[in-house]
Amino acid sequence: MEFTAVSRLEPAALVVEVTVPEGDETTRYAYYLLEKARGVLKKQFYLKANTYTFPLSDPGTYAVRVFVRHWPDGPDGAYVTTLKETDWVLFRPAEGSHTALHSRFERWGLPAPKPYFWAQEAESRARDIMDGRLWVFRSIEPMPYRLETLDFNVKWSKFPNTFQLYLQALTPVQVLANAYERTGERAFLDYARRFIQSWVQYSSDPSKSRNNPYVYGDHAAALRVENLLYFCGVCSKAGMLSDALHGDLSGLLEEHGSWLNDDAHYTRRHNHGIMQDQALLHLGVVLERKDWVEHAKARLLLQEQWAFNSELVHTENSPGYADMVVELFRDIGIFLSRNGDPMGEKLQDDMARAREFGLWARKPNGIVAQVGDTGNLPGQLYGAAEKMRRHTPEEHRIYPQSGYYFYRSNRGDAPQQDTWKLLKAGYVQTTHKHADDCSFLLYSKGHEIFVDCGMYGYANDAFRAYFLSAKAHNTVVVDDRSYSCSARHTDRVGMQGYRFHTDYDHIRVFNRAYRGVRFQRDFFSADDLTILMDTLKGMWNHTYSQLFHLGEEMEVVLSTDREVVVRVADSGYQVRLRQYGDPVRLEVIHGDTAVPGYGLISRRTNHLDAITTLKFDLSGRGGVFFTAITIEDGDGLVRLGDSKAPSGGLRFDPRTHTFTIGELTIPCGQALTEPKEKER
Repeated sequence: MEFTAVSRLEPAALVVEVTVPEGDETTRYAYYLLEKARGVLKKQFYLKANTYTFPLSDPGTYAVRVFVRHWPDGPDGAYVTTLKETDWVLFRPAEGSHTALHSRFERWGLPAPKPYFWAQEAESRARDIMDGRLWVFRSIEPMPYRLETLDFNVKWSKFPNTFQLYLQALTPVQVLANAYERTGERAFLDYARRFIQSWVQYSSDPSKSRNNPYVYGDHAAALRVENLLYFCGVCSKAGMLSDALHGDLSGLLEEHGSWLNDDAHYTRRHNHGIMQDQALLHLGVVLERKDWVEHAKARLLLQEQWAFNSELVHTENSPGYADMVVELFRDIGIFLSRNGDPMGEKLQDDMARAREFGLWARKPNGIVAQVGDTGNLPGQLYGAAEKMRRHTPEEHRIYPQSGYYFYRSNRGDAPQQDTWKLLKAGYVQTTHKHADDCSFLLYSKGHEIFVDCGMYGYANDAFRAYFLSAKAHNTVVVDDRSYSCSARHTDRVGMQGYRFHTDYDHIRVFNRAYRGVRFQRDFFSADDLTILMDTLKGMWNHTYSQLFHLGEEMEVVLSTDREVVVRVADSGYQVRLRQYGDPVRLEVIHGDTAVPGYGLISRRTNHLDAITTLKFDLSGRGGVFFTAITIEDGDGLVRLGDSKAPSGGLRFDPRTHTFTIGELTIPCGQALTEPKEKER
């Protein structure tokens, strides 16, 4: 295929432009930077863009080798590649220029900011942003706009605060810079520069910005610094970081560094403060402000002490945020190590140990447990194979101070088929806290059976209130109400004791946050058998509701007040719930996404789906639920470790409160090991 390729020098860059008269949308271009004495210096493999920019820092004689690939017989045929080289040009860096800045970015080892859109979406979302559809977060619909008239105080979507957060963080700038890296189209960076200028004009006008808490909020300011640094690095790599642009960005970054360094703006004991320190560290290194670096390091050590307890479990009540904070500290450790700071190795070692909790909190399908404000992806059944693998031969782990118990069967050839359980009770701070004490989750045979109903988002509405409440968790609620999770009530919920027997585990948790009511759950775990003894004692008459929220793929095939059978998708297994305690009344509730309440699940921000909730009601001053849950194969057998027993052989002795099945005996009223006092 015939084409022409012309290169031209710009300040600190060599730009090549290719003209292909017979090119079409399938034509692709690759570019090699050549230096006459040193040969091939850099390679950029095939892109859609017919122009590309190589930053230059060293004097020399340069050219570009261009490869044009096309498919003459259509996309199903063979491709043909043609190559040419541009004329040689002599480059001498100007005195005092910023030509070496890209190499300095690489030397500092600045990480790319966390992306808020999937990689495959980056280019299309960036084009939307330039075409008048403003994306700031993947799960919030884009807003129609014109950059020239954009109101940065705008309230948009059902989640206006979330929209504001990511708008003020300049997430669109990140998306545009990422699209440039994928395509080489300079128009993305030009538009990002205009977007930044528009924000600077807005933020510099107190009459417009002074009443917006997100302009210089802890979270938004930290994210904005990372996005600005990323943009600066991409522009440097593209040879577009002129002296004027560098001066403008440096001044803006200096302003942000001074703000972040001021403790009056700092958020202690919170992941937002960690983000502030990370941003300040990056600025301190880039702008050569050692005082900022040292101040950020000192604050980070205090944040680490608060963020993790003595069990190295993150204290913000959400495994998803725990993963995020572990990665934050780990990334900070890597950055410090790259820049020769010994504190980096300490942080990396600490996070390697803290990561253990996150591995237990990941279900066998490779997806982190949806607890607290942790979100999942709607419709996603499995994560990456690496995340599904068994990380330890152990089958159980307990964190008594943190209030978590985990079980994973570790049996069979397919890890995603393992049985996994999580029991939760207790907290030491309220960040991302839901009323989920004494609740549990169950996963088995490749599917979620009993689920946490999710987080929905941070809007202050009836849906968010429901998902925060005890009603959205597999626990017992009193009079169809939730309870307070304030910092004053941390001693009213928690783990009371545990004991690991040879063939089953026994964990006791409690909740005394309901006024005048004492709730104790004894949780017995024996592989594919789970037994609950829920003991309620009240000062007055109440209705106590034992709740089970079924995963999206579960189907109720039998339901009576004493027994429920649930088909586990297409696995060939079923789950059977049997009630042996005081008389109860069952209500099977199918949710309505238009009405906040039972029978709903939210897998991420702005997502709702209908599920089924099983609600067993018991009335009186007190009472006891004795509930047996068996996972049964097609022959009605229940796996109990290395043996199996017929589900129909399960027996309960009401005098001794003892369950028997096969050779297994579980007496429900037994002494337990008491955990130590709960730490902060």
